[in-house]
Amino acid sequence: MIDNRAKRTALAMLDQFLVHNNMRRTQERLLILDAAIEREPHFSVFDLADSLKYAGHHVSLPTIYSTLDLFVKIGILRRLSIDGHRPLFEKAPALGGNSRTQHGHHHLVCTKCGNIFETREPEFTLESLTSGVTLPRGFKAADVSLVFYGLCRRCASRGQRKAGSIQG
Repeated sequence: MIDNRAKRTALAMLDQFLVHNNMRRTQERLLILDAAIEREPHFSVFDLADSLKYAGHHVSLPTIYSTLDLFVKIGILRRLSIDGHRPLFEKAPALGGNSRTQHGHHHLVCTKCGNIFETREPEFTLESLTSGVTLPRGFKAADVSLVFYGLCRRCASRGQRKAGSIQG
């Protein structure tokens, strides 16, 4: 289900950028925008390409890559570079984040199954995390993203069951 408010906001951001930079509003950009706003919570270039293909649209991978890069630059999407994973994308906090978190959030990666979970902890804000950090001169932090690595509840409980059965 497409979030209409997020879609309207993203479209306005895109149009403003395109006009300001004398770029064209192409059908491919609009198709990719719709597909990206519809995706929850994280998606890869290939996920997006598959959903476009399934909907009957042929958009080349280079076009998808360059358009997603453009959306990151505009602030419509946020790129997640998590070790061991292909780059993933999600709606930027300016669009309300993902439907489950509705705000900026951080990620928890299970090192066993690879699943990615989200957490929104109020004490992990840009302000709180940069208050004790000396940033390079002239650098203005605009966002922060933390990635925690460990075992999810399911993988941790499986490990405990296996350890118990080995000892018993």
